[in-house]
Amino acid sequence: MWTIGGGFAIYIFLWSLVGRERVLVSSSLLTIKREVFGLGRLREYELAHVSDVRVSPSTYNPFDFRSGLQFWGVGGGAIAFDHGAATVRFGAALEEGEAKSIVARMRSRARFSSAAV
Repeated sequence: MWTIGGGFAIYIFLWSLVGRERVLVSSSLLTIKREVFGLGRLREYELAHVSDVRVSPSTYNPFDFRSGLQFWGVGGGAIAFDHGAATVRFGAALEEGEAKSIVARMRSRARFSSAAV
């Protein structure tokens, strides 16, 4: 457990120094890559299934592990969208004004379907 905890602490430290979150919108995909020194995971979402792109500051839930990660800037974020039945969040370190600007720019580059009620 100490090794896992130490690895996590090193990752959090490196993320806070050189971590980067890249969002790319192409004609058919929305791609989110979280990387440290160019290495990281890449998540791709088909634009046909992306809906309701919005500014949605996440709330803290002490019973959710992901809420603890948000404190360190690793998980969650101020921008959310629906992809099928899942809600995807990104932009952990963004202020609300910055998030609004990014959402407006994303909407100008791609056509997202509106939320189904």
